[in-house]
Amino acid sequence: MPAPARPQPRSPLALASAAALASAGLALAMPGTASADEACTGQGTGTITCVYSFAGDTGGSHTFTVPAGVTSLDITATGGAGGGGFANGADTTAGQGGQGARVQADAVMAAPGESLTVTVAGNGVTATGGGGVGGGFGGGGASSCGGSASGGGGGGASSVLRGIAPVVVAGGGGGGGGALNFGGSMPSGGDGGAAGAAGGDGTNGGGGGAPGVGMVPGAGGTGFYGGAPGVGGVGGAGANGSVCGGGGGGGYAGGGGGAGTGNAYSGGGGGGGGSSFGGTPTLTGDTPSVTITYTEAAPGPDTCGGFDLGSICLDLGSLGN
Repeated sequence: MPAPARPQPRSPLALASAAALASAGLALAMPGTASADEACTGQGTGTITCVYSFAGDTGGSHTFTVPAGVTSLDITATGGAGGGGFANGADTTAGQGGQGARVQADAVMAAPGESLTVTVAGNGVTATGGGGVGGGFGGGGASSCGGSASGGGGGGASSVLRGIAPVVVAGGGGGGGGALNFGGSMPSGGDGGAAGAAGGDGTNGGGGGAPGVGMVPGAGGTGFYGGAPGVGGVGGAGANGSVCGGGGGGGYAGGGGGAGTGNAYSGGGGGGGGSSFGGTPTLTGDTPSVTITYTEAAPGPDTCGGFDLGSICLDLGSLGN
């Protein structure tokens, strides 16, 4: 029975491929600092299921080595959610973060012994004040804020790569826009776009970021301060201002960041969601993860002519010589 695959250190080749991945429309995720939670179950039943995730949904990278005798994999990837914006003032509503995508690819061809790079997304950070916040691991865009109401960070993408070629990519949701009210009429920040969808507009000028579509990153939202466009698989940053936009979601192509405003009674735009690859995406609020399922290879023939003690074959006939 083949041993279940275990995470291995990232290779120098994978780390050297950042430029190629960016040109292919997918962000290269660097290894996370948190310990990975990997659980493989089903040994001896014929079907092995390995689930990769990170405690605290911080995200990170692994290497999956295809076991001997295995030629087909079923893969399900779940992207990260965008973080919510910050509401500053009474009767004010901040934008909510967008949901990540789930993508399932069945019967993916594999070669025994080959290594696949597994990236688990992180969720975007929810804003708690006026300072900016980061995007989720896997290409989520930050909210670059130094004003009074920050947007949320974009969620990262979960993916499986063969070398630099994507096998499955599940896009992340955009971050919600911040909102500020110094006595105005109940402003709200734009909601972050779900994976593959545009971010919502905020009150009084904060335009939402466009989504990533296929390999084309989304444009930044328009407004007093325009949001940054997505670059490759990385979501664009939410714009600075008195009120700030949400970051774009990571993906096969990143979403654009939401626009910011200079108005004291306004809301920033939500970030656009990232695109997906390798299957039809569905939206989910589940924890970011990657699941790989495969059928165990059949055991080889028993060539022991005596007593098989596992790694030792005891031939009793030889004892009489």
